[in-house]
Amino acid sequence: MEYALHRCSSAVLGRGLNDVADEIDALTGNADLLQIETALEKIESRTLRALAATLTDEQRSTIRESAASDFACMGGPDKFTMDEGAALKAKFFARHARALLNLPRISLIEYMG
Repeated sequence: MEYALHRCSSAVLGRGLNDVADEIDALTGNADLLQIETALEKIESRTLRALAATLTDEQRSTIRESAASDFACMGGPDKFTMDEGAALKAKFFARHARALLNLPRISLIEYMG
């Protein structure tokens, strides 16, 4: 698990996010996988929000269009409840924003193995 945390930390450090890497490194030594993954999800969410705030209106529009296209490919609004649809759109938006921002996933699962 410490190896996975180190790989995760190195990935964000490679993006120049030293403070985020320090937060991830601070999780080392915690044996509770659920607590670690929950902390990583919060770190990723906060980091993505902060970096997404730096996007231009044009970039946001492009990401929204890509997310809407992905949502349509999944069946669109007729296939999901309103809450499910909103959650799915948010996931698609986050995926495209991470790609545009060159932000690696901050998740233990991504770096295990």
